Amino acid sequence: MDKKTRERIDFLNTGYKEIKTLSEFHILHLYPGKGTAYPNGYIDAKSFTLWAFNTNRMEKINLGEHDSLDFERDISVNMVRIFADGSTLIKFNQPVKVFFNFQAISIAPSRV
Repeated sequence: MDKKTRERIDFLNTGYKEIKTLSEFHILHLYPGKGTAYPNGYIDAKSFTLWAFNTNRMEKINLGEHDSLDFERDISVNMVRIFADGSTLIKFNQPVKVFFNFQAISIAPSRV
């Protein structure tokens, strides 16, 4: 991976302040885990580390390791991008909230 590509990807690590609590997000970023989710998750899934970003406040939070994302019916995704490092970015058209459902994460519109 060239230097310019690495710098652009690294902005998610350096451009946002990490905090302990965050309730509204615009971007989710999934980093591939080390192995399969089983026996704590789905037998056919690979685990991923999930980070959530609030682009208005330039804040981020680590939401831990999971193996699936479930979207409510009225969620509108603006973009999905697979980065050169194998991570995946999901950008939403509206702010969203996440709810923990065991190993899965449920994504719902923020109704603030």
